Amino acid sequence: MEVEGFQTIKLRYRYTSKAVAIEEVKVPFGTLDAIRISDTVTISGEVDGQSVSETESRVFWVAKDIAEVKSRDSEEIWKLKDAKLKAGISTMGFYDPDLGRISVRNSNDGGKPDQTYEQGPQSVNWLPVSGDWDSDSIQTVALYDPTAGKFHFADGADGSKGQQVLRFGPRNAGTLPLAGDWNGNGTDTVGLYNPATGLFSLKEQNRRESAIIKCRFGPSGQNTRPLAGDWTATGVDHIGVYNVETGEVALSNQTSDCSLFRQFLYNPAKGEPMPLSGDWDGNGRDSVGVYDSRSRRFLLRNALRAGPPNLSFRLKVEGSRLLPIAGDWDGL
Repeated sequence: MEVEGFQTIKLRYRYTSKAVAIEEVKVPFGTLDAIRISDTVTISGEVDGQSVSETESRVFWVAKDIAEVKSRDSEEIWKLKDAKLKAGISTMGFYDPDLGRISVRNSNDGGKPDQTYEQGPQSVNWLPVSGDWDSDSIQTVALYDPTAGKFHFADGADGSKGQQVLRFGPRNAGTLPLAGDWNGNGTDTVGLYNPATGLFSLKEQNRRESAIIKCRFGPSGQNTRPLAGDWTATGVDHIGVYNVETGEVALSNQTSDCSLFRQFLYNPAKGEPMPLSGDWDGNGRDSVGVYDSRSRRFLLRNALRAGPPNLSFRLKVEGSRLLPIAGDWDGL
């Protein structure tokens, strides 16, 4: 039976901020055009003469002309095979601990920040970490206070909403923060890396009583820094380490045993490199970059192998202790 007109969209899918297949969804008959569902919206329509309404509270993009809907499945669920979410692009920014200020840009082409806002106290030694804390596909910055062993979250595009403090890890232990979606549920959670021992401690939820995943990975020492990313475009983030002295990158694609997945050299910086990870080209796969504090340039590479940077640019932000950050700040 052919059904014409608008049908209510009902989502049942595996969702992360990366590119993942949609499993089942109600759609209009015919070709589905590009749509965006964000925050909490209600989509109403009519199915077989009856008014229906569905509420969706997550964010996703469906690309244009991805499928034709030609038949109806049971339970009035329309099937869309191999539809892909549009992966967001990670772009750059800075945290200035002297001013308590976040500055971010929504494109990797250099220039002035698109957004600047105050977050956290001034004149501190806090460290930034970015993540999607509420599954809305927009990443924001949390600040880690190593002297107190606390993460300070501030959600919202300008860091103003959802203030939360999480006590996690020892105080003054030299641990470094990281964040990722360790289980593929669309929410990033924090972790800690101890350079002295090579131990990663990853929270399954951003709550004090949450379970912790622990593993040792890669070479350890004062020159190693943690990395986190979806290296294989599966929707799950894994860990890695970067040696700021040698430029050696070591990545894992397993959370349970932290086995070695990829190893290569990437050190295009003239001064001490500050490593970053993110999806620079929107292909759903994270890769590695560095910020060169001497030249003040971001040097980003798209492939997980040795080679020159694919992107090189500066952000017009002034400060003497700028710490680089990477994230999908606008969810696009």
